[in-house]
Amino acid sequence: MPSCAYCQREFRPGLSWGNVNFCRAGFLTDYIRDHPGKSGWEISKATGLLYSDVAKALTKAREWELVAWDVEERDSGGQRFRYRLAPGANEVIAQWKEQGRL
Repeated sequence: MPSCAYCQREFRPGLSWGNVNFCRAGFLTDYIRDHPGKSGWEISKATGLLYSDVAKALTKAREWELVAWDVEERDSGGQRFRYRLAPGANEVIAQWKEQGRL
């Protein structure tokens, strides 16, 4: 089971704590840095996190400007987002550490 690199808590299904989305976003930021261009579903499968947890964390990561994304049209209709690290993401994570969020 993957865990937070900062607080060491495991990302178990149904387990939550204060700042969990900071932890998940930090974890996903590290993954996306090494594997840019993956969709949320692909990230979920590769990391072992539930898709719903990945989706929540990516939504937060987008709000916090940690990730950038490219939109791709699906053959079956709708859109898919492919994520990459946003410029300045490392600085945001460093600030979180200083503020005790991670």
